[in-house]
Amino acid sequence: MDKPRVVIIVQSKRNARVIREQLNDLLGGFICFDSLSYEEGIDSIVCADLVLVSSLVIAGQIAKYLMPGTDILVIRRTIKRESWDKLMTLPLRTKALLVNGDQEVTIETVALLYELGIKHLELIPYYPGLDPIRDVNIAVTPNEERCVPPNIERVINIGDRVVDSTTIFDILNKFDLLNKKTSEIVLSHIARIIPRSPGLSESLSLIAETKQHLGFLLDVVHEGVIAFNEEDKITLYNRLAEQIFQESAWRVMGTPLDELLSHKSLKHISTAKEIKDEVYPINGNSLVVNKYSLINKGVYSGGVITFKECNEIERLELKFRQDIKVKGHISKYVFNDIIGKSKGLSNTVTMAKRFAKSDSVILIEGESGTGKELFAHAIHNASLRKDKPFVAFNCASLTDSLIESELFGYSDGAFTGAKKGGKPGLFELAHKGTIFLDEIGDISFNTQARLLRVIQEKEVIRVGGTDVIPVDIRIIAATNQNLHELVGKGKFRRDLFYRLNILPIKIPPLRERKVDIPYLVEFFFRKKGIKEDISQELMEILQQYNWPGNVRELENCIDYLINIHSHNITRDDLPPYISEAIKPGLADRGEYPEEFRQLDVPKESVFILRVLKEAQELQKKIGRRTIGDRLKKYGFYLTEQEIRGRLKKLQAQGYIEVNKGRAGTKISAAGEDLIKTHS
Repeated sequence: MDKPRVVIIVQSKRNARVIREQLNDLLGGFICFDSLSYEEGIDSIVCADLVLVSSLVIAGQIAKYLMPGTDILVIRRTIKRESWDKLMTLPLRTKALLVNGDQEVTIETVALLYELGIKHLELIPYYPGLDPIRDVNIAVTPNEERCVPPNIERVINIGDRVVDSTTIFDILNKFDLLNKKTSEIVLSHIARIIPRSPGLSESLSLIAETKQHLGFLLDVVHEGVIAFNEEDKITLYNRLAEQIFQESAWRVMGTPLDELLSHKSLKHISTAKEIKDEVYPINGNSLVVNKYSLINKGVYSGGVITFKECNEIERLELKFRQDIKVKGHISKYVFNDIIGKSKGLSNTVTMAKRFAKSDSVILIEGESGTGKELFAHAIHNASLRKDKPFVAFNCASLTDSLIESELFGYSDGAFTGAKKGGKPGLFELAHKGTIFLDEIGDISFNTQARLLRVIQEKEVIRVGGTDVIPVDIRIIAATNQNLHELVGKGKFRRDLFYRLNILPIKIPPLRERKVDIPYLVEFFFRKKGIKEDISQELMEILQQYNWPGNVRELENCIDYLINIHSHNITRDDLPPYISEAIKPGLADRGEYPEEFRQLDVPKESVFILRVLKEAQELQKKIGRRTIGDRLKKYGFYLTEQEIRGRLKKLQAQGYIEVNKGRAGTKISAAGEDLIKTHS
């Protein structure tokens, strides 16, 4: 029985030969294949059982050469699976010439590749007769390397397009040759090609789109990323990796990992199974490297390496720490907010402005209410750190554990109730900025030692943690105590005192700069939005009083006057405690009687004892808020936190006894004697 005769008619002689050889290799045992081309010319009638053409255009042109009733089939072509794999390894957004022998076939091939899901490449048609394209270094060609322009650096030959399985099935069906043997031939062919069936094309497009999406994701991460397969050949290489290694993705994709990491300093990266946060020098930059191996069901499947520049890590850390400014860690005041024109205050402000330009530790000394925190804010805002965080912390009356957890932070699980994941301390949050430590004289020896380490080493360790965290901070400390005396009494570390006392500032009390009182009074009225003329008599009285609570007490006095006055404010409107203090002339003789200056405890503590004694005699319990209210009549303005600190010290000195439950706080015999001595 004679074999069916199939004639292939296409444009070029070369394509005619290639298609005939492919079909002969597959179905030559069942069908006789011949080929013709327009390039060689067709000059006789074609006798065939079936004619295969490369396009509908050629089908129309050859109709006059065919016997009536001859069937015509348009050949569908595709590419080999290995060729598709080559193209899929090219990086996202790669520009490449698609080079073929003529315009029509070139455009057909571009369309075919896009249909098969090669959508991550920008394919530019190129064929003989066109001018070279200068900004493209890669060419893709179906066995037409002779047509590739000379400026191309890399050529990817995807081989001749192959006849698609759908065309093979159509030919076999035409001649009723579809049987077990021919089916095996077709299935073997399908395994080597990318079939153009609609369902498969959709799957291939999905694969390509997934790869494209992954490429976009990798390009937006702030790390260089290199992925590699089980043969340690590079399969992914993002844009930042290009910048780090100064090598284009298309040059390294598919190449062995050790070629990219050939420098001796990088050899360990290619050979190590895993790397955790190690620093390597690459092209003049220090990078933190991590490497992870992928093990799938016990089988090595390649891995991924990430590279992050150290300065990028520092930038992110700084951004994180600066974000706390949104939470309120910002400086509020400048030197213009310090009211007064006295010589003492002016000299202090001048010195503070000079110290602001330095990065050394500043120690601010001054009585309660003199404006130590105001000065700290102003110093920060006049420094080079003004755009960075300003963190304030009052050390008074807090336990060691609370002070340390606030200042140094704590790690995950450091103690019962610790926040999951830990918490950064104020030193960390103040990174690149300023931390203001008020009432520094109240911290314990243990906390003093940890603070000394921060000043000396510029690093902290969280409570319960082991990691050393570097911090770049400027410390401003403040106290209303005489630290030098505390050092002499063994209550404050000498080495810490010398570390803190590098740039000392002493704020004069209000009694030493009474010339500033009129300016302050005017400011406080204006702050409340009230225009009020104070009589000369009243102003003189305000200047006679010695203001043991300093500027804070004066502000409270003005607030009192604003709230109780009707129209004209007179001396009769003053708070009773001020009027009483002025009558016996205490204001003219100094701040307090001489005996208070010789006390081993702060003078306000004696008055706290008096308040406690009054409550004790009335058999009433009394809280810190009530104590504060009672102290005002003696001219003291202390916060509840400050009162807590004074109570803690009185207990330590044996002047009071603090009991749990109903017993509450009681004055000891020593406390009774102290009150009697200074009554």
